[in-house]
Amino acid sequence: LFSLAVYLVSLTVAQSPTHEITSFQSLPARLFFLRDTSTAIYHDVIEGIVYISQDEGKSWGPAAGIPQGEAVMVIEHPFDSAYAFALTMGTTHYRTEDRGKTWRSFDMPVPPALVARPLSFHS
Repeated sequence: LFSLAVYLVSLTVAQSPTHEITSFQSLPARLFFLRDTSTAIYHDVIEGIVYISQDEGKSWGPAAGIPQGEAVMVIEHPFDSAYAFALTMGTTHYRTEDRGKTWRSFDMPVPPALVARPLSFHS
């Protein structure tokens, strides 16, 4: 019984929490985790940069494939946690299909309407 208690205590000590500090230029317009994943997305609307963390916010980097200074809005897909969208003021926008690992551009015929919900999703 004593050895079991020592084993359980050693497991608890071995899994002690860690923390990291990351500084950004501006406060986020959006900061959210994709559902049921370790992926976090941080949108700096002042600089127009989307940052991605694949490790629950321990480390961050600019989203690969989105030109810095372009993103005016970031939207998570309400039904599929693999998808998110970065909208620009122009007609070229960006989407991820793999939880932020890669971003591909897509074009629309007109710029997005600057409303609270510029994209509509259907289940």
